[in-house]
Amino acid sequence: MFQFSKLVQRFLQQQRDDSELRRMDSLQENDLALNKSEVASLVHARQGVRDQLVEMARRFGVSEADIDKDRWRALEIVHACNNCAQSKSCYQFLLGGKNIGFKQNSCPNAAQYADLSGRN
Repeated sequence: MFQFSKLVQRFLQQQRDDSELRRMDSLQENDLALNKSEVASLVHARQGVRDQLVEMARRFGVSEADIDKDRWRALEIVHACNNCAQSKSCYQFLLGGKNIGFKQNSCPNAAQYADLSGRN
C-alpha cells in the first residue's frame, strides 16, 4: 500500500509541475535562463540522476562545479544520464558492484567528463 501511495504522490506532484510549466511566461524563462523544454527535462528527470552523474564525474576527476560551469554542457550531461539505458548497471557500478558488465568508459557522458578533466 505504501508503494501505491508514493506512486500517487509522485503523479500528483508531476501534475502540479506540469501545470506550473504551462503557466511560465517569457519573463520567467528569462529569469531562469532556461526555456520551457529545458526546465521540463530537469523537472521530469528520474530521481537521483544528479547524484549519479556527479558521482560518475568524480570518477573522471571532474567536480560538480566543473559540470555547472557551462549551462549547455550541464543540460547535455543531465539529458544523457537521464536517458541512459544502462542507468541501473551504472548505479550498481557506482556502489561498488562487481561483474555487472558496466565499464566506466561506457558511460554516455565519458567523452564530456574526459574533456572537462583535460584528458582529451
